[in-house]
Amino acid sequence: MIKEAVNRFKTGGVVIFPTDTVYGIGCTISKKRAVRKIYKIRRDKPTKPQLILVSSINQAFKYGFFDELAKKFAKMFWPGPLTVVVRARAKVPKSIRSQGETVGIRMPNQPPLLEIIRQVGEPILAPSANFHGKKAPASFTKIDKKLLALVDYAINFRRLPGGFEMSKEPSTVVDLTKQPYQVIRPGAIASEKLKKAVEEPRK
Repeated sequence: MIKEAVNRFKTGGVVIFPTDTVYGIGCTISKKRAVRKIYKIRRDKPTKPQLILVSSINQAFKYGFFDELAKKFAKMFWPGPLTVVVRARAKVPKSIRSQGETVGIRMPNQPPLLEIIRQVGEPILAPSANFHGKKAPASFTKIDKKLLALVDYAINFRRLPGGFEMSKEPSTVVDLTKQPYQVIRPGAIASEKLKKAVEEPRK
């Protein structure tokens, strides 16, 4: 299943997959046609920024500018349900950035998915696997069948060896380009934990 998913990603396919939070729909960020397909499938506006998933902190550093706070958050909460919004590096396609030239990046706590991304060799685009405005699915049976029919491959968590149970709650999204930082989407990591992490002295 991992091998097939890697092949689909590398050849420009659109894949539905389990993360550590909810199901995502994605493609490799370098495949422009696949990126456009995901926007069309989800019925998103072409200007909507999307988050990307990475396999390691080092990979994240290649796609975003991480200041000291961003590095601290990454080391404390990754792999895990925290998406950090940072300034995008040149490798990030402009089509998925925000107007402020930023990008949301996350390293999910889902071993099989991390292995897939590692083998693919680049981050994957990863909005939730639902049509625009609909609820993000936390189980395979909750994914809209019309959406399933539009993708090239779909991974059922229950058939994925070595997978961690999903939290069923979207990741917390925090904008680290603002001073002070801003939580722009509450999620699996409480704001209190972020505040505590900021207050903890550097080690």
